[in-house]
Amino acid sequence: MNWINREEDNVNIKRLNEYKLPVIINVNQLVDILGISKQQEKIYFYKESRKECLYKIVEIPKRSGGIRKLEIPIESLKIIQKSINNVILSKFKMSKEANAYIKKRSIVTNAIPHVGAKTIIKIDIKDFFPSINFKHVYGQFRYFGYGKNVAKYLALLCVDGNLKLPQGAPTSPTLSNLISVHMDSRIRGYCAKYNYSYTRYADDITISSKEKLNLPTIMSAKNFVFMILRDLEFEPNEEKFKFFYNGAKLQVTGVVVNNKLSVPKEKIRELDNAIRYISKYGLIEHMKYLKIDNNNYIGHLYGLAYYIKMIDQVKGEFYLQKLNKLNL
Repeated sequence: MNWINREEDNVNIKRLNEYKLPVIINVNQLVDILGISKQQEKIYFYKESRKECLYKIVEIPKRSGGIRKLEIPIESLKIIQKSINNVILSKFKMSKEANAYIKKRSIVTNAIPHVGAKTIIKIDIKDFFPSINFKHVYGQFRYFGYGKNVAKYLALLCVDGNLKLPQGAPTSPTLSNLISVHMDSRIRGYCAKYNYSYTRYADDITISSKEKLNLPTIMSAKNFVFMILRDLEFEPNEEKFKFFYNGAKLQVTGVVVNNKLSVPKEKIRELDNAIRYISKYGLIEHMKYLKIDNNNYIGHLYGLAYYIKMIDQVKGEFYLQKLNKLNL
């Protein structure tokens, strides 16, 4: 069954021009621009083939334990998604509070607004990418100014066989931020009333205050954000809701923010110990001692060093030089 109507539809040319987007009047024109063949159409747009042919499931371990499932698009679809990213999605500015998947933003820029906070509230969005579905993506392309048929076609190219946003497609990170602009705006407005700071790193929401908030105030903030998320068809993860006071070590996206940005001591300790033991006993013996059977352990150590460098450039360079001297 083919989902696509190829007739011209109500494209908003004025809006497309305002956003400096390519003016695409109908599906035939879109197919030509993206270089989609008749054979590829049968794979991309027929219900019977979408679930089986478009994505490969890859499982990778999470840092916190457990498994993360990625949906990797077939190569021809990946090329098309990259084109959609480059010529359409990249034209838009993201919320200033969003810090994931954006050039010159990172875990560090996500943490900076919370330095010196006396109270930090953390809220997690459950199943963030799969919560975004065909309806949301279609609505986003309609908002840009594309007509119903072209928007439908573009949305189908960006969702998986279950019509959900796939974690692993080139278009998904940018779409997740664009679709979250309204959420960011509503949470920003709430936080501004009380002089709270707000940032979001993908599905991780952080709200902080320079004051020590009492429990009723914290729960009021939690309930309001939960309400906003549910209004927008996101589900807050009740189990991951947390709050912290300044008497303890405060971390935001893995960065310590008590009085200044700093690296968690356990990360420094891990890298120090690894470098010391490898230099003394060698890499293989060190991995045996730790009972590590991981071909990417060297990459893990370099990842730690670059992570440290993001927060403290001098210290990070110091550890990179030490690792290089080991000739791993």
